[in-house]
Amino acid sequence: MCIELPVESLKKAICYFYLLAFCPPENIAQQKKALKSLHKGASRLSGLKDKEFIRLAALEASRHIMAFHQNTREPGTDWVEALADRAMVADTNPEQAAAFQELMTLVSRLPQRAKPENRLHRRRGCQFCTSPCAYGYFSLVSEPEISILQGFLEHEIQESPDAQKPIMAVSSFALTHITLLVGDMKDELSISQDHLSGLAYCLLSLATARSRLQVPEQQLGLFQEANQYLNITNLPAESEA
Repeated sequence: MCIELPVESLKKAICYFYLLAFCPPENIAQQKKALKSLHKGASRLSGLKDKEFIRLAALEASRHIMAFHQNTREPGTDWVEALADRAMVADTNPEQAAAFQELMTLVSRLPQRAKPENRLHRRRGCQFCTSPCAYGYFSLVSEPEISILQGFLEHEIQESPDAQKPIMAVSSFALTHITLLVGDMKDELSISQDHLSGLAYCLLSLATARSRLQVPEQQLGLFQEANQYLNITNLPAESEA
């Protein structure tokens, strides 16, 4: 009998694996602790025992990730199995984390999604993105609340022109989104600088495509260039906020 994960369980599992991919490998043990609530939530919704859940979650998440990046409903079996094998043990030690992240990088470069003309929001920001497509699927599955970004940007508009920092507003939105996604967090969550910058820009592109939020094309290009210089790498645990 073929077992499938419930939709919400699968979404949480996909987000779990992406947040492992965004973490510096040397911090993977810390990341696993920080993501404990997210992992437990996905497992509980599945109704499966932990070992059975992680095996199925890795396979199902990998199938959906590959379907997105190959832009097909029937992704290549070899890719799916290879990614699932690495995802299943990605949170066990730095070496396994690095191996998983290496493959995720290769996946993000597949031309079916990485080529500019194949990107999600190719006319609303993706054309300026310096990453092939490392964040698009995560931004879709994690379902960010766009109104939060609008709130951050509206706050910046109220500041004097020389005090406005729209880049920090978008980065704050990315951090807030991840914090809400993870839920109960007792340990510090680690996101590498490059991944945080890329994710922040991807979320901005998604927001401009899905809402009335309008950002001039020239500003999008300037934002993406400046965004690479941000230096925010860690999310504080709730007890430190």
